[in-house]
Amino acid sequence: MKRNYAVRGIAVLLGISAAAFEFYPVRELVAALLMFSILFGVVGAGFLVLVAAEELALRSDTWARRVLRHTGRNGASASFR
Repeated sequence: MKRNYAVRGIAVLLGISAAAFEFYPVRELVAALLMFSILFGVVGAGFLVLVAAEELALRSDTWARRVLRHTGRNGASASFR
C-alpha cells in the first residue's frame, strides 16, 4: 500500500500551526500579514484602475485627434465637401 506523505505532512503542519496559534505574537504576526495583504491588494487594484484610466484617456485623445484632423472648420466631413 502506498503511503501518502504529502497529506501526512500537511496534517502535521496544520497541527503545529494550530498549537502555535495560541501564542500571542503568532496571532499578531498573522493579523499583520492579513492587514498588509489587504492593503497591498487595495493599492494594487487602485494602481490598475489608474493605468486603465490613463490608457482610456490616451486612446480617446488619439481618436479625437484623428476625427478632428479629417473634419473642416464647419464640422463637415472631408468626403462631403
